[in-house]
Amino acid sequence: YMAQRTLELRVVEWVRHLIQSTGIRHLVLSGGVASNIKVNRLLRTMPEVADLFVFPPMGDGGQALGAASVVNAARYGVGSYRVNGYRLGPAYGRDDIVPALQRTDFQWVQSDTIIDETARLIAGGEIVFWFQGRMELGPRALGGRSILALPGSLRIKDALNLKLKKRVWYQPFCPSMLEADARELLEDFGAGSPDRYMTSAYRVNEAFRDKLIGVLNVDGTCRPQILSDVQSPFGALLVRVKELTGLGVLLNTSLNIHGEPLACSPED
Repeated sequence: YMAQRTLELRVVEWVRHLIQSTGIRHLVLSGGVASNIKVNRLLRTMPEVADLFVFPPMGDGGQALGAASVVNAARYGVGSYRVNGYRLGPAYGRDDIVPALQRTDFQWVQSDTIIDETARLIAGGEIVFWFQGRMELGPRALGGRSILALPGSLRIKDALNLKLKKRVWYQPFCPSMLEADARELLEDFGAGSPDRYMTSAYRVNEAFRDKLIGVLNVDGTCRPQILSDVQSPFGALLVRVKELTGLGVLLNTSLNIHGEPLACSPED
């Protein structure tokens, strides 16, 4: 607690000094300390800060993107560009997936209505492993390699923690939510741009905490991924879940066993 509180006080003091000395109110963070979501929330809600962006692969692994940017600038003269999401890893097609399935004992079917079928399973209380499109870059599951479930069930949270993730029971999971729902669910939604990458804590409105109990920290906050892209398969899944349950929110944790890397390929 002392280490956390000291970090909070010093970083806030440091940022306040930077803003006063430079006049720049838009803050960008990277590095390992930038994975501290409680510090990020304090910075995001400072009156001096106009907006906060945390580089999603904020740890050492993010240097790969920085290295590519340097080469792009040196070789091709590209000095700036927009990164439309951080699903920058490998993708796999039917020719990769079917042979991997055939080498297992799993029963499987090909579905033309996978979003609807998945939403119905989740709405019925099932836990689903979701493997779609390119893999995420960075330490967060963002809808490419995710384990998904309803956000309001302690039974599901405990089952995931104790049986699958093998973590301590009180360790929270994170929600992915539609931006339209986030406006109502999160007290401090308007402080800065909506967080698309689970890099900051938000305080959940007390009226909705029972509905988000599976993704809630003990201090009433959560670490959300806030989606505006409802055309993607993951966004469409959230829309369908909202149609079935009334809430466009899912418990979203990484598709791996605790201590193991994120599943990447169909073989994984």
